[in-house]
Amino acid sequence: MPCETGWEVEPHLLYFKLSGTVTAEEFSAAIDRTIALANSHPDSMVHTLIDAVEAGQLPNLALLGREVRRVLTDSPNRGTSAVCGPSRVVRLILEMLIKVTAMRIQVFESRTEARQFLLALAEHGQPPRQEAGPTR
Repeated sequence: MPCETGWEVEPHLLYFKLSGTVTAEEFSAAIDRTIALANSHPDSMVHTLIDAVEAGQLPNLALLGREVRRVLTDSPNRGTSAVCGPSRVVRLILEMLIKVTAMRIQVFESRTEARQFLLALAEHGQPPRQEAGPTR
């Protein structure tokens, strides 16, 4: 299935997995399911883990932007999204969407990092502290 969505940790963390070639119809249907899940817990801030490790071809940028805007307007309890494993093309698309929408997105190399980030947001209302690197 090119687009899977469901609860990672109900009611605070949804997953949205993309794999292979994703058609516009499949993407829109998955967005519908995501909105319904988020709205099933209107009193909870719902974050989303987007797993793009296996993503191939995605619908065009105009459709992606329209669907992201629909999530933002139809799910007022939408929190931050964390994307793991995007290809360079998907990363470029995400950077463009961030600029044209109000969606809060963080990009991570691994699913584990993305999940830990979102769970910390759900639990503490803020991202985990990052270790300070060496100073120069």
